[in-house]
Amino acid sequence: MRERFVDSIETPFYDKRLLIPSATLHTSYNLCGKTSAKGLWYDFRSEGKMCLIIFFQTYNLNAQIGESSACATALLCGVKANFETVGLDGNGKFENCYSSFGSRVDSLAYWAQKEGKSTGLVTNTRITHATPSALYAHSPSRYWEDDGKVPIPSRKSCKDIARQLVEDDPGRYINVSYY
Repeated sequence: MRERFVDSIETPFYDKRLLIPSATLHTSYNLCGKTSAKGLWYDFRSEGKMCLIIFFQTYNLNAQIGESSACATALLCGVKANFETVGLDGNGKFENCYSSFGSRVDSLAYWAQKEGKSTGLVTNTRITHATPSALYAHSPSRYWEDDGKVPIPSRKSCKDIARQLVEDDPGRYINVSYY
């Protein structure tokens, strides 16, 4: 998956977008353009280029119903995750700081940056929220958005999500962060 993603990045940022809608899926269709008789979606606003929409169905390893941080980890890192964890594989356990050390996974942002590409993150929620944080964070709890939410015994070993954005790779190298 990583190779296909990185190899496909040949054009500037404005030609590559990943929209992750939740309850507003139909809005994504409208952002992309009109449909043809064959069911493909075209973007007539950008010189008639086809806008490709792909649907992914994700799930959590330890829950029947998908939850945003684990589903975002699946979409942005290519690895299924446990309920309410961010940027960790199945060995990462909810609110277990030490389980996160050996279960961290790389994201699309990391792969792109490794290839010298610019990366960005635009969201309509908090930049430390569950879905956008999967692009740069590795946390055993989606709720550890700031140090006040990390349990006191875990604060020396695990960074909160906001701190990872500004101190760690790939967060500190994200060129555009906007909410």
